[in-house]
Amino acid sequence: MVFTKHKMFAPAVLTTCLLVFSASPIVAQDTTNPAGSRTVASGQKMKLKGVVTRRDSDTFTVRDMNGVDTVVRLNDRTSVKTKGGFLRGGTNYAQTSILRGLNVEIEGRGNGTGELDAEKIRFNESDMRVARAVESRAAPLEERATDTETKLSQVEANAQRLSGQLPTQRNCLDRDELIWHSRYGGRP
Repeated sequence: MVFTKHKMFAPAVLTTCLLVFSASPIVAQDTTNPAGSRTVASGQKMKLKGVVTRRDSDTFTVRDMNGVDTVVRLNDRTSVKTKGGFLRGGTNYAQTSILRGLNVEIEGRGNGTGELDAEKIRFNESDMRVARAVESRAAPLEERATDTETKLSQVEANAQRLSGQLPTQRNCLDRDELIWHSRYGGRP
């Protein structure tokens, strides 16, 4: 019984540390400053280590240890595998397995748009398990935040629309004066 508690303690501590250390740079990130991004010259060979911070259909963004973001493009020749040990080749993964929070090592060449065309992507199996756990927790929260932002925008739009419809005291007086003039003529 004691052995299983200790066996579960290490992954829990690892997951907590990963969440704390990966969340602080994301929260402190200044998205308006493009100085924290890297463009790769066309044909330039590059090796990169970092954490996936954004995932799109054909690209993802990796932040290295210096806080510099690099956009990585996937193609049909990109090899995605776990790191193999001595005399082991690692396990092949689909390109869709690359998740936010995954620590990766990438080899590739720059393309004409300043992105890194990935040839090889490698990661540890344990990092994949942690990234899956993080993604399963983060995705529902992001959906709820997006829904809340949408509802808040709708409420603000309704408030602005209604604010133009509410009569002011001056408008009421003008209307009353018009009624007075139409009924009795002259000033009230």
